[in-house]
Amino acid sequence: MELVKIKFIDFGGGFEPYQSEGQIVRKEGKWPSYSITKTSKIEAYAKDIGEAIKKHLDPIVSVVYFAEPGRYICNSAMHIVLSVSDVKDDKNCILDGGVNMVGWQRFEFEYFPLINMTHRGDLERKVNMWGNLCATWDVWGYHVYGGELLQGDVIVVPNQGALTYSLAQSFINEIPKVYKL
Repeated sequence: MELVKIKFIDFGGGFEPYQSEGQIVRKEGKWPSYSITKTSKIEAYAKDIGEAIKKHLDPIVSVVYFAEPGRYICNSAMHIVLSVSDVKDDKNCILDGGVNMVGWQRFEFEYFPLINMTHRGDLERKVNMWGNLCATWDVWGYHVYGGELLQGDVIVVPNQGALTYSLAQSFINEIPKVYKL
């Protein structure tokens, strides 16, 4: 029987600890909005996984389980820093990096906050934050926290973790360097 050959099961990742990420929501004729992903506390998340293992896996396999709570531990360890290359108008801005840095069209469908560190503010403005790959799908987001957007402003995409960067690919632009702070 094949189940006897299984020695371990490795699971984990994906837990979003900050409740700041979400999904882009599109409605015809409206500016893209988003809904934030709601997550349980990690203790409840772990309890649910343990119960699922007992119910579904323990009856059929005898294995060692390995958990990888990587995002929970290191998500805050990696941020993307971009700058504004050009402000086209009050609704369109081009940044100095493309989404090849994060695994392509991820930001077209997933929401992550963008923060203008140069002109900070608590309000989130509707602005298309385009990358510099000259492709329609090269979008960092449709909103940015902060005030006025000017060429040279520093934009931070916080809490991206190491796995986002691991999906980066050279396409028009090289994969950017990582700096340890």
